[in-house]
Amino acid sequence: MTVRKRDDHPRGVRGKSRTERVVDLHEPRTLDAVSRYVMHERPLDATSPFVFLVGGKGTRRLEPLGYDAVVRLFARRLDKLGLRTPETTPHALRHTHATAMWEGGMRELSL
Repeated sequence: MTVRKRDDHPRGVRGKSRTERVVDLHEPRTLDAVSRYVMHERPLDATSPFVFLVGGKGTRRLEPLGYDAVVRLFARRLDKLGLRTPETTPHALRHTHATAMWEGGMRELSL
């Protein structure tokens, strides 16, 4: 899966990097989770090339999912699991993963 730089976000949001990033989906659990989302939760009438979209019946339906929404979804899931703390955020998860990859021998420029 490729995460691309966008200039067309409805609210003018953009990432701090202007480069594309490749996200590894080869681990079976990751690929299974994305597949389950696409097959069971992603709106069926979506024509967008973006994978993660706003669902429901609101005015933002079918727009690409923003970072704030990801934070809320992440927090709700951690609440259900009884694991939520102020330090557990998607951003912290990203850094934890990057640290593990670096300690496992991945080159810094690849990260």
